[in-house]
Amino acid sequence: MQLKDGELLWNGKPVRILVEGQESLSGELLQQLPAEAVDRIKGYNKRSESARKMGRDDGAEDMVLDLKIKPGWLDKWYAGLEGTAQTSQHAQAKFDATRLATETQAMAFADWNNIGHRYSRQVHSTTESRYGIGRQTYGAGGWYRMWMMPRAKGEDHSTFAINADLDHWDLPSWNSSLTETFFPDQAYLRSLSTRTGYGHTLQPNLKGRLVLRPDSANTFTLNFSGNLRRGRSRSDATLERTDEAGDFILRQQTRTASDTQYFCISKEILLYSQGNTFVPP
Repeated sequence: MQLKDGELLWNGKPVRILVEGQESLSGELLQQLPAEAVDRIKGYNKRSESARKMGRDDGAEDMVLDLKIKPGWLDKWYAGLEGTAQTSQHAQAKFDATRLATETQAMAFADWNNIGHRYSRQVHSTTESRYGIGRQTYGAGGWYRMWMMPRAKGEDHSTFAINADLDHWDLPSWNSSLTETFFPDQAYLRSLSTRTGYGHTLQPNLKGRLVLRPDSANTFTLNFSGNLRRGRSRSDATLERTDEAGDFILRQQTRTASDTQYFCISKEILLYSQGNTFVPP
């Protein structure tokens, strides 16, 4: 095993980490549990799902480390509360709670900050980015369930996951430019242009995924998502032109404002049957 540039490698190839044989547990679990929670580690090569269902090797094996967790560390909630104050005007408060279990998992997440951080949270993943100086108020909740259907066996688990969040952010902007013009036989001209802007967005999101595996030959997958986005923006611009004595030649102010709203819903249905893939329209 090697750790190179922050990536775990096994014989030079990237490693996929599973917990109790499940990839769905590994993401948040590894960030919350201490090392003493691990009972033992099993390493092996794992074929892709399509190769396993078709019954032939497609050469797409993954290097896998499968972690076995000690009793008492799963089937419970883990939560944390974090606060940061950089200056009197820039701060952050964040709450993160996750229920880690082999069958039913859940999470709750909330964040407020005005230091330019953007968060997106689901049951098995957290995305963080930076977008300059702004403010975000964000809340999310998610639920995940895994079960076996009557004819399923081995790795043929059926799963359902649903995530909902409410995202609100404010983003100010500003810029200015100064131009001085000197030409022979022409009057001196000084132009100062300034622009300030403000953007406000409110966006609730709903996303889900249903995977049914009734047996080893068939998989039915439904992905669905929907979001409503409402935005408001305003921009103020000022143009000032003065002569060499500093007297105004032109002073102009303009203001623009806009409101936007759209609703988007999408779905994707994917069927695996006897090793073949069907994508309905």
